[in-house]
Amino acid sequence: EQFADSFRIEYKRENEQKWIKYKYFSGQYILSGNSNSYIPTMRDLLPSIIARQIRIIPIVTGPLSKYICMRLELYGCSYEDGLISYSMPQGDKRGYDVQFFDETYDGQNENGTLKG
Repeated sequence: EQFADSFRIEYKRENEQKWIKYKYFSGQYILSGNSNSYIPTMRDLLPSIIARQIRIIPIVTGPLSKYICMRLELYGCSYEDGLISYSMPQGDKRGYDVQFFDETYDGQNENGTLKG
């Protein structure tokens, strides 16, 4: 049996030159794939990806790791809106028990402030 038991996603945005590694809400870069070659597995991407190009890098462990077989169906939609502005001090504290962290931000980080 050949199947990808995990995979990684990379993407490029409009007018970007470098690939960005997709990071799941839980902080994982590697997502679980299939456990066999005949039952489909569905994964929701949280957060969603806004990209011009997407590439999937299958990862296989075990004795047949040289051979990879992966079937992929990708569902999406057109994204017409754009983010106008984003600015947040990473780890900003508001009150006694509230602290802001953006774990999935993939834009600019200038001296601890996320901007875009």
